[in-house]
Amino acid sequence: MIKVTKVEKLFPSIEEVFESPKEWFKYVFFPLLTVEIENEQQQKSKAHFVSMYACGLAEYESERTDCNWFFVRFEKVGDKYRFDGEMAWLPNFSELPQWYQNAVEDYVAHKDLYLNSGVKHSYDPSPYKDSLEKWEAISGDYATYMDTLLSYWVTRDKYQETGKFIAGNHYTQGYSGHEREIYELTPYDEDEETYEDLDEYLEYRLDTESYLCEEYDISLDDKDYLGYVIGYNYLQYSADTISLFISSDEKEVYNWFSFS
Repeated sequence: MIKVTKVEKLFPSIEEVFESPKEWFKYVFFPLLTVEIENEQQQKSKAHFVSMYACGLAEYESERTDCNWFFVRFEKVGDKYRFDGEMAWLPNFSELPQWYQNAVEDYVAHKDLYLNSGVKHSYDPSPYKDSLEKWEAISGDYATYMDTLLSYWVTRDKYQETGKFIAGNHYTQGYSGHEREIYELTPYDEDEETYEDLDEYLEYRLDTESYLCEEYDISLDDKDYLGYVIGYNYLQYSADTISLFISSDEKEVYNWFSFS
C-alpha cells in the first residue's frame, strides 16, 4: 500500500508539480499541496493535491474521462504530473488568458490593500469587496474566476508571510480566521463522529462516489487512497474536499473533488 509519509509544501509552483507545463495550465490548475509518499518497497516520491477551475460545478459536466467537474486524472512521471488532455470543454476557456492577465494586474495594483485591509467582520466594507462588485458587474463567471484566483494568491502569500494557514477571505472580507488543517487522512465532523478505521471510511467514501465511477467507467477500488485537503483553493470554510487516489504502479493519480 502506498501512503503519505510527510507533508512537504503548501502552494508549490506549477513548475514543481508539472512536467513541461503548457501555458494554459496556470489558468486552470491551482497547486495546493505536495506530499511525500512511500510504496511497499520503501521507495519514496512526491504527489500533489491540485484544484481546478470549475471543479465541483455539476453544470459544467462533460463526457471526458481524463478530467471532469468532479475529478482530474494525471499521469505521474517521477515526482511530477503530466497532462495531455485539452480543456476546451471548460466554460469560458477561450477567455481565460485575458481573465488571468486581468487578475495579475489587479493583484499587482491592490496586493497591499487586499493583504492588509484590516477588515474585522464579514459585513464590513473592504477594498476587495469593492473589486468583487466590479467583477460581478461584468459577469458571474468572471467574478467567480477572479475571486477564486485572487483568494488563492492571498491565502498563499499570507501563509508565506505569517506561517499561519488561514483562508484568504479572512483578510479580504472578514470571514473566519481559524487556522486550517493542511492535510488529513480521515474526516472529523461537527457531530463528533470520526472514522477511526481507515477501511471503514474508504468503504463509505467509495460507496458515496460509486454512481459517478460507474457512469464514467472509473475504478477507485483498485487505487490507494492518500488523504485529502479541505476547500477548493482554500477559498472559504466548507466541507468540500479534494482527495488523492494513486494506482498501485504509481503511474496514475486522481484528484477527486467531493462536496456537501
